[in-house]
Amino acid sequence: MSGRDDEDVVTTESTSAARRDPALSAETDRRYPENPEGVPAWEDGFGRYRVSFAKTPEELDEVLRLRFDVFHAELGHGTEGHFRDEDVFDRSCHHLLVRCDRSGEVVGTYRLMTCTLAESGPGFYSDCEFDLSSLPDDVLRRGVELGRACIARAHRGRRVLFLLWRGIGRYLEHNRKRYLFGCASLPTMDPAEVAAHYTMFRSGGHIARDWIPIRESFRQEGFESVTSGEMPAGIVVPGLVRGYLQLGASVCGGPALDRAFGTTDFFMLLDANEIPPETYRRYVR
Repeated sequence: MSGRDDEDVVTTESTSAARRDPALSAETDRRYPENPEGVPAWEDGFGRYRVSFAKTPEELDEVLRLRFDVFHAELGHGTEGHFRDEDVFDRSCHHLLVRCDRSGEVVGTYRLMTCTLAESGPGFYSDCEFDLSSLPDDVLRRGVELGRACIARAHRGRRVLFLLWRGIGRYLEHNRKRYLFGCASLPTMDPAEVAAHYTMFRSGGHIARDWIPIRESFRQEGFESVTSGEMPAGIVVPGLVRGYLQLGASVCGGPALDRAFGTTDFFMLLDANEIPPETYRRYVR
């Protein structure tokens, strides 16, 4: 996925479930990572950055601290005193991390969950907002849910984002998966703005034929009444969503309203087999 050096905050589902529970850390220390054979023994680099997978409780803690800095301290999403963004899904997931060689700090991350991890843990995060029982079983079994992506403000650029996608490609290959899915957030709850994005998705041919139902508590009232058939002007699509669409992702559900975080989520699905071969090779070579 391409991105500008001044790319917007890279973020997916800003989940209202992401509230720090002090009891979670002790449990994480004992059990992380789940299904360790699913974690590739791999790393790569680009310039001053290195990408790998969190393999220890200490590395997971670094990821959670970065997410706190971005989601809570920077964006103001429920800032609390524990200095970690942690939820019930984290210890059941695998986590990509990008580290800056110069400072040693973790500056980028992505959360990944397979069906195996979901079944042994609390399930998929997306299932909180969308009824995933309507997804084909093959997608769930051969899919990876992406979430909680973020990059530290001083490091938002092509290199870190490219390395994160390299890691996702490696994870797909290692676990023999085909699909990527998850919630992608718009930083608004305004029905007119959300409808404008939906119209852009539809005009670009990004709307899937089969629609994933929204859970009742996440429905957005008034969305249908402001949806028009005209392509709106001046739409600024978040960088991560734009990248998904450029790779061929489809919008399969939404809008789901996350009132706790002031965002609106769409469910997106990407078939890796549909990514142009020359593009796919960039991430798995």
